[in-house]
Amino acid sequence: MRRTLRDIKLIDQIEALPTESFTGDVFRLVRDGRDPTTCWHPEGRWDDGAFDVLYTATTSEGALAEVRYHLTQQQPFAPDFLNYRMFRLPVASIEVVNLLDTGLLQNLGVDLNQWGKSDYVSRSEEYLRTQEIAAVATFHERQGLLVPSARSPDSNLVILTQECVDAHCGDPEDLGLTAI
Repeated sequence: MRRTLRDIKLIDQIEALPTESFTGDVFRLVRDGRDPTTCWHPEGRWDDGAFDVLYTATTSEGALAEVRYHLTQQQPFAPDFLNYRMFRLPVASIEVVNLLDTGLLQNLGVDLNQWGKSDYVSRSEEYLRTQEIAAVATFHERQGLLVPSARSPDSNLVILTQECVDAHCGDPEDLGLTAI
């Protein structure tokens, strides 16, 4: 097993951040037939592949913007044979670290000049610091991160473990197929 060295300053910074309770609806746009409450580790902006996450958006428009971006990075247009379904997930009393303040993100070492600008292939360079932040938050047993979206003016809620999803998310409401 490969051991990852962590930034001691970042560990202290994340530990010192307060948590706040988040209760509200979030949205997921998933391929038709997929469970919208199943975590996975896609090695995205807020996970390095070492732990499961559930990426959600605080608006349906934000969820749509995220999926549109990822689909267009893999091909010049979204394939019309793929069906996507929008879900609303009620979330109750999840303790999150609120990272919506861009000054706080900069203090944690995030380069906001590059935020959302990397192409899909080189995303790992841009994502490295945010992945480290989430890994440290997971180490400190934080349940989620409230973060700005790189794809829309909305925010995202990143839930950090399947256990947390199971404990704090209610039954998803199927809002139907959504055109990409």
